[in-house]
Amino acid sequence: MKPVNINLAVKKNIQGKISLGLAAVFILAACGFIMVNIYDYNTNTKAIKIYEARLKTINKRSEQQRVNARKTNINREDDKKNRQDLNYLKAIIKKNMFPLSELLTQIERVKPDKIDIKALIFSDNLKTVIISGASGHVAEVSDFIAGMDRSKSFTIELSKEEINENSRIIFELTAKWIAI
Repeated sequence: MKPVNINLAVKKNIQGKISLGLAAVFILAACGFIMVNIYDYNTNTKAIKIYEARLKTINKRSEQQRVNARKTNINREDDKKNRQDLNYLKAIIKKNMFPLSELLTQIERVKPDKIDIKALIFSDNLKTVIISGASGHVAEVSDFIAGMDRSKSFTIELSKEEINENSRIIFELTAKWIAI
């Protein structure tokens, strides 16, 4: 019988090429997987940074709103008092219960420079007003009272007059509106 020669090197060579091909496919798949993960990581990082920036903006706005809310609470109390005062004066103007403009004009016309008007206090029925003030000169106070008394729209009464320790004359006049 004749010996048969089997070439085993070809079989090894085919198995080596298949192994090498599978290894290359595995390496390419791994590289592709890594590249996709790197791309996703970069995309997600950008999205996270955008959301972090939005979160910072929202936090700044909410902090600003908290600060404004504190200021608003303080301002609301002042606003409430101012509205009450304004409504009080509107009631006087709307009902024409006391001619405020006429009174102020009269005070401005007859008030000497050395007299300080401290307050105008209206009564509940809005028919009278108390004018309080101070001066360091008796003659100035007398001139003011006489000038106010000359008005045809008001009757003037001296409610209070006293001299304090600084030799200042403190006075109160009650002006009653004469309805014509």
